Amino acid sequence: DLSRQAASLLLVGAPGDDAAPGGAFEELVCGLKVGGLILFDRDTGGRGSPRNIRSRPQVARLTRDLQALARRCGDAPLLLAADVEGGVVNRLAPLDGLEDLPSAADLGRGSPERTRAAGRRIGEAMAQAGLNWDLAPVVDLALDPQSPAIARWKRAFSDDPEVVARHARAFAEGLYDHGVLSCLKHFPGHGSSRNDSHKGAVDVTDTAKPHLELAPYRLLIAADFADCVMLGHLFNEALDPDDIATVSSPVVTGLLREELAYAGIVLPDAVQMGAVLQSYP
Repeated sequence: DLSRQAASLLLVGAPGDDAAPGGAFEELVCGLKVGGLILFDRDTGGRGSPRNIRSRPQVARLTRDLQALARRCGDAPLLLAADVEGGVVNRLAPLDGLEDLPSAADLGRGSPERTRAAGRRIGEAMAQAGLNWDLAPVVDLALDPQSPAIARWKRAFSDDPEVVARHARAFAEGLYDHGVLSCLKHFPGHGSSRNDSHKGAVDVTDTAKPHLELAPYRLLIAADFADCVMLGHLFNEALDPDDIATVSSPVVTGLLREELAYAGIVLPDAVQMGAVLQSYP
């Protein structure tokens, strides 16, 4: 029915490090019948209490049990996702040997081969843990060195769109070597922002440079290296005078689907972030 079809489009999270009978994961998989689950090492913000990922054996057991739960309830295999960019955004940090992954900025100063090796290292660890979708790489440009969401945390490969596209492709290729999907983010471009969408609305009307920021998407979509595009909670009056990109038909349908000819998965950034909660019920 319609509610089940809608639920299959949801990627959601829940607390807990096991799939205990009667728990939150069982309700999501067997009750609501969601299509995907996202796992975190810690609660929101990265400084909270341990959440889903504690160790290699534990997370491998959790993902195995979650897929078994989906089979038992007659559903398709789950998409099991995590944010593993490297640098400060690394949900695999609790796993031995994965505590210190290079940042995108670090990788961008080197060769694409080194970035491919980093993607391969992440993909191998995710596959061993039963995770099949990495919500990375970041293809934002480091346009503002002080951007509180991107450049300040070394999350961008470069300020050059061609360099970003080369390294993002190499990163994705490394993931693919181990059967892990990727996701390009944050469309249509978070690199010029002067605010952090985790905390509130982000208006890039005066700072965005679409001719540069859209270039990596054009290149990667054309080369079929876009499993997923993640929308940033960004407002640009020139693209849509009413809504942020997350809920914007001109941005998603007009720009991404029609102009850039993208037909894959479109995923919003987390909808409990401040930029959404302050603007929408």
